[in-house]
Amino acid sequence: MAKEVTTNFKEFATALASFAAASALAKEVTKVAGQELAKLQHYPTRMAATPGTSGLHSNGNYAKRGRMYYKRGTGAFYRRKSGTDTHVSDSENLKDNWAMTVMPQALTIFNTVSYAGYVMGASRDDKPQTTVMKTRGWRNLDDSRIDMDAMISAVAPDGWKKQLVSHMLGKGFSIV
Repeated sequence: MAKEVTTNFKEFATALASFAAASALAKEVTKVAGQELAKLQHYPTRMAATPGTSGLHSNGNYAKRGRMYYKRGTGAFYRRKSGTDTHVSDSENLKDNWAMTVMPQALTIFNTVSYAGYVMGASRDDKPQTTVMKTRGWRNLDDSRIDMDAMISAVAPDGWKKQLVSHMLGKGFSIV
């Protein structure tokens, strides 16, 4: 016969405290965060111009004599009038600088590249994503948060409920 919570509250509280739900949820959240991290590391298709622009604003990022241009993952270059290129600066490599920290009460996804906010930042950041980067198809941290919240909400209730019921039944309590 199952124990009644009203008469065995102390035993119920002890049984509930021994439930490893925090660990189970942490595993699910870490899994979801890993999937989101992979989405953030994805670069959108390269393009020479920002969609919907024209004239001076549409020259994009290409090698032109007498001008600077940028090679994704490599850095900035200057194309001399003679047609030769000079490597001016290295790329900070946005893709490879995403990281995740997991603590008991929080999970943080971040990027250490100095310009990351302008490319993929959240609206509340010091360096929010620019309209140009959004138009070019870059994800931002607001999109990631919304997606992670939805994925965690979809996974956590069912997984927790099944695990909790099984755990408490094993301790002699019934949960309806």
